[in-house]
Amino acid sequence: MGRILAAVALGLVVGAGTALGQTDRGVLDILPDVLGLKRSVRGHVVQHREATLVLRGDDRRTYTINTAGLERAAMTRLREGQPVVVGVKPGGESPMAIATTVEPGAGAPKVFRRVEGTIESVSDERVVFKARDGMTLVIERARIIGEAPRVIPQELATVVYEQEPGLAGVWIDTRDSQPSATPR
Repeated sequence: MGRILAAVALGLVVGAGTALGQTDRGVLDILPDVLGLKRSVRGHVVQHREATLVLRGDDRRTYTINTAGLERAAMTRLREGQPVVVGVKPGGESPMAIATTVEPGAGAPKVFRRVEGTIESVSDERVVFKARDGMTLVIERARIIGEAPRVIPQELATVVYEQEPGLAGVWIDTRDSQPSATPR
């Protein structure tokens, strides 16, 4: 009887993950989401503004996480490239997880680079971006967990990318959503 219940539960978890569009995630990855449990995400800060943390996970996915419920002073101490561990819980109706904690993580800071250019094309799978210097970067939309940026072709934008462990587009900000320059 126990094996039957375990098989049914596993089938429900896999089925729920597929229904949530999480086919590239393993059963153990989606189990906390399906059950509504808290979990943590490890990675490096890409940016934080307007109560949204963009995090490049150690799993090479990019996460958008709602930080509105956390202490503002702690959030202002976050720096680009800083390693962190973020406690998260499902966002309910929102595709964005909700941060319950943000703690310093182990390891060295990560270097993210920015480049300006134009969005060449947009599909359900990817955003193709052409930098002013001719470099082409692709952002795989399936690698973004949470709310993805809304973009359209021919829009001016800035792409955040990483060079290690391999060249990869991480995040994209359109001209309207880019932060104003602030002195450090």
